[in-house]
Amino acid sequence: MEVRIYLEAEQAQKWRYIQQNGLQDPSELIEQAVGAAIDTYYCILQDSAKTALERFQAFDLVGCMNGMPDLPSTDHSSIQEYLNQKRQQGRL
Repeated sequence: MEVRIYLEAEQAQKWRYIQQNGLQDPSELIEQAVGAAIDTYYCILQDSAKTALERFQAFDLVGCMNGMPDLPSTDHSSIQEYLNQKRQQGRL
């Protein structure tokens, strides 16, 4: 596939500088940049096509637990106590 790119004057000047002074082949640079942009936009489109439930389920940290009613206000100390108990039992 052939792609034509039109650059503003400032971008064209920078492109000429890259062609003259760059260590990497400019065509490789464009191929990498366009490839990365296409991959990024493709992922955005794929993600937007998913339902909210599908996006939510993609996170591995989702789960349920029974907890104390005051857990939000005591979460740090409660979790620390739980982890200490597991360490003492040799299960962590």
